[in-house]
Amino acid sequence: MSVFGRRQILLSFCLTTALLVAIVEYNIFKTHDGYTHFVWGYYHSKQILEGQLYPKWFEEAFGGLGASSFTFYPPLFRFLSLPFALLNLSPSQQIKGAIIVVVIINSLGVFLLSYSLFKTRGYSRNVAVIFGTLNPYFLVDIFVRGAYAEATSIAILPWLMLSILKSLQLPERISLGNAIFLSLIFLSHIPGSLILLSSLFVGVSYLFVARKISLKTAINCFLLPLTLALGITSFFLLPVVMDNKLFQKPFRYDYENHFLDFSHELSYLLVGENFLIAILGISLYLSSFQYGELKDNPRKKFLSFAAAICLFSLGMVTPIAKPIYEGIKVFQEVQFPWRFFVTTQAIIPYLFAESVGRIIDENKCKKYTILSKIIPLVAITPLIMFCCRLWKEISQPYHNRFDKSFVAEINQITVTGKPTTYQEKNYLTYGEKYKVLPIGGRLFLFDNNFKLIQLEVPDYLPKGIDALKWPRVSYPAPHPTFRAPRLYPPVEIMYKGKYHVEAWKPGKRVLRLSLPQATAIIIKTFFYPGWHGEYTPLSPQQNNHGFIMTNVYHPLTLTPWWDGRIAFQLPPGEYQVIISYKGTLAERIGGIVTWITMSVIVFWQWRRQYKKKAIRIRS
Repeated sequence: MSVFGRRQILLSFCLTTALLVAIVEYNIFKTHDGYTHFVWGYYHSKQILEGQLYPKWFEEAFGGLGASSFTFYPPLFRFLSLPFALLNLSPSQQIKGAIIVVVIINSLGVFLLSYSLFKTRGYSRNVAVIFGTLNPYFLVDIFVRGAYAEATSIAILPWLMLSILKSLQLPERISLGNAIFLSLIFLSHIPGSLILLSSLFVGVSYLFVARKISLKTAINCFLLPLTLALGITSFFLLPVVMDNKLFQKPFRYDYENHFLDFSHELSYLLVGENFLIAILGISLYLSSFQYGELKDNPRKKFLSFAAAICLFSLGMVTPIAKPIYEGIKVFQEVQFPWRFFVTTQAIIPYLFAESVGRIIDENKCKKYTILSKIIPLVAITPLIMFCCRLWKEISQPYHNRFDKSFVAEINQITVTGKPTTYQEKNYLTYGEKYKVLPIGGRLFLFDNNFKLIQLEVPDYLPKGIDALKWPRVSYPAPHPTFRAPRLYPPVEIMYKGKYHVEAWKPGKRVLRLSLPQATAIIIKTFFYPGWHGEYTPLSPQQNNHGFIMTNVYHPLTLTPWWDGRIAFQLPPGEYQVIISYKGTLAERIGGIVTWITMSVIVFWQWRRQYKKKAIRIRS
């Protein structure tokens, strides 16, 4: 490897190491979404460790009432934290471990893509590595917003771009790599997936209309991989599309007032964002030179494709795009127009590096002129200022103290179920059934057995539930509007009757009921169409083991009670009732489509290898 390649490896290693040190230092609970990731990630890892390969229902959510797992972000980031759960690390350490993996994935993808684009331009590679690794939007997602799912999709983008570059070099083949990386992005972040799909559509349309690629290339490199990706991820995407109406609508900001508005969540991007918008203009201008070379050069096709994506995404964060948001309602699911910087800031570094490299190439006799030195320095200066400001914020002594005492306490409870002696005096008693730990402007609510009850939940409650009864974590205790959710018993029988819980495990409840009269039975689980019930009468004949089951199971009609729990009715008698989670129609169809798609891919790859082997034998 050349000296420039070794320097690039060293540069990438140093930048990545600095980010990893910052991740170890900072406190996830000081980010906007860190608390929610902590809670739902804890539920996810716990059920996997209990034997569920893919939890579809979080048993402990909402004080034990449960929640469908697809309502809070796709599962990829949670699965990245699973190895750290297997190491028996605490929930916050699991999240930090997954973030470390995401940063490494991003850095490695940036390194490989920059090396593929600029094999003979060491200077351009270094510029691309610096701006790709220290992507301001990526850093704000991690350290300020706590948008770890979106950060995961950003980390996969360089890999997708690298796969697209390779597919343009072999346009006659169907790109399985494009399908895999598209699938990973779909399983990372839904708004990010919408942004990427629309951007890819614009980029591919531009290449096709400009006659830079043929229809066959567009199909092999983009359309068929997209179809495969949708098939692979249908087990998750189909419930998102079809079952989302079963839950309350999350709070939506008015998109009209959020064009280029970073005052709330993206204050740290003001300098870095404005600067990168400026270099976007330079990059697009300089990358538009020498159009005659574009038709037969995959690298130039890729840069034109990237420039079209950036131009479209940049327009989508300005009021110019208002008719698009009003006319195509799906774009309102993006929530914040500035989210389109997901694509611009992930691709701009390579356009800028191309621009710098072209300037240097055009001044070969003056390679180290003032111009070639000033442009990268001017570009890097505000980026360094941005990183220094971010580091100053996350390394404040208050944050460290907060992390060592408070986070350690929460980790202690979630792992062992017992508070530390140091923090026990800080718990407030709320009623007879709750313990409240108020630290740092947040409330952590536990029952008397120190089981965590998440509070920030209105976006994920089933329809028909009064979300106001579930307090938000920002309320300082004791707040007059604080109302803890009711803790229900496992089973309630409206009239006389007895019950015995034979089994209560993830996805299954087995009850034995003795009912002297017809009555309604309510169980401690939110009603959801994915739950299915059946019952069998018990024979009056007795032996040493009690009643004998008839082994004839009848379907049981489940309905929602007034407070959202599962309810059903039975006539007088002795029964065994089994209520199990079999999935909604969308979940079952999505699972079938995923298995069919995976089978087709495996058969296709096997057939391809078989043909190669047959040709080799003949020759």
